[in-house]
Amino acid sequence: MRLFLIKLKELAEREKILNAQISSFTASLGYIDPDFDMKMIKKDYDTAKLLRQKPFNKNLSYLISQVFKQNNYWRNLYSITLDAIKIDRELLSTSRIEVTMPHQCAIGNALRKLYKQGIIERQEKYLHYKIKKRGIFDTSEWRLKQIENEG
Repeated sequence: MRLFLIKLKELAEREKILNAQISSFTASLGYIDPDFDMKMIKKDYDTAKLLRQKPFNKNLSYLISQVFKQNNYWRNLYSITLDAIKIDRELLSTSRIEVTMPHQCAIGNALRKLYKQGIIERQEKYLHYKIKKRGIFDTSEWRLKQIENEG
């Protein structure tokens, strides 16, 4: 128990020393460059943000465009995500693919942005009246907007 308390005191002293070093470092940076913002560095080099893996390797808009280029009919979120994963990983259509929630969230956010830009269109799909309608993505189908000829 005594050893534990000694280690705890040592760690507390180290923490004080490190905090003092950090504050003197930021103060000296302030003298060198008055416009320097430490908060921006903390934001840009956030460890949680840097360690998080992206669900797709390629650009989401590119993947969605390739999915709709293959066949532009009304599709739900699951089928769009499934084909986007196949294109991203360059898999054959016979391969077994697991569509996870981060994949669907990423595609859903990209679909929402493309819909707001007017690139794709959305329609409500028919659901039985006893089925609970939960959210825009469970009750929607998507496709590229048809080009209308003016004449």
